[in-house]
This record gives sequence, C-alpha cells and structure tokens, in this order.
Amino acid sequence: MLAEIGSINGGAVVLGALLVLVQFAFVALFAFSYRPIKCGYMLLRSGASGQMQGHLRGVLALPFIHSLHTADMRMKRVSAACRDARSRDGVAFSIDLQAYVALDHGNPLSPVAAARDMGLNDAADESFLSKRFGAQVAQAARESAAELDYATISRHRSKLRDEIIRRLGFDLAPFLLHDIALLKLRRAN
Repeated sequence: MLAEIGSINGGAVVLGALLVLVQFAFVALFAFSYRPIKCGYMLLRSGASGQMQGHLRGVLALPFIHSLHTADMRMKRVSAACRDARSRDGVAFSIDLQAYVALDHGNPLSPVAAARDMGLNDAADESFLSKRFGAQVAQAARESAAELDYATISRHRSKLRDEIIRRLGFDLAPFLLHDIALLKLRRAN
C-alpha cells in the first residue's frame, strides 16, 4: 500500500514538474516574442496571410509566423520653393516654404498604405517627401498668391499661409498636413 502511494506521488511530482516547465516555456516564448514600440512609431505586423496590421502599442510577433516593420509616425518637413509667384496686382516674387506632414495617427491603415505605396524607408525620408509633395505645395502657393495683392502678402503672411492650406487640404494621403511655414518672401527685381 505504501509503495502504491509512493508511485502515485512520484507520478504527480513528475506531472507537476512537466506543467511548470510548459508554463515556463510559454512565458519565455511570450517574453521573447513581445515587441514594445517607442513613442512616435507604429509597428506593422504581417501574419501568415501576408496582411499587414498597424499597432501603436506593443505587439506579440511569433517567430516564423509574423514579420515586423516599423513605421515612423513623427512629423516630417517638406521643403518647397515657388520661384515664379505673382500677386493679384502683378508683383513677381519667390517664396520658400516648409509643410509639416505626418502619417495619419487616426487611421491604422495609413502606415500600411505608405509601406505599400512608397516603402517605409522613403516615407521617413524628408528629402523623398519633398520630391513627392514639394511641387504640389509650390503650386498651391503660386495659385494662392495670385488671389492676394503683394501688400497683403508681405504684411500678413498668415493670410497666404491659410489660403495655401485651404487649397492643399489636410489630406495628403497617406499623410496629413499639419501646418505650413513661409520661410522667405523675396520680391523679384
């Protein structure tokens, strides 16, 4: 009878040790597979189906099943120059501008679209963004300047800025326009 009790207890000890080992393995897998995210970034995880999902907090990425990419959600500067602007009263001048854009935080598909359309490295590169959106910003500045006289533009730059933003709109898919700064305004000779 004592021998039977000892073998039952021995089996229970082995089973208990095995359960503890399995729990430890799951905790280790979770600790190894969990990826936290820094402020200003988004993790894009693609699973076995290949579909990407955006995550603003940490995410569990299992080895051999998921692949991870990081999207930079911070503000970027888009430099633009409009050299042939004319005001409503015919004064020729040039403007140097900077537009401030960022991937749309409110839309988790925005970084996925950026990854698909231009690649995440290009979406984080300000010179690439200046090439992509600079002509659009300069055209909006040219058209906006044609509606204002030069005295208003030179004294109240905010009116020109507001008109440029109105023309561009805030949605520069997959980016959002946050602001525009008029850096230099030079009258042509």
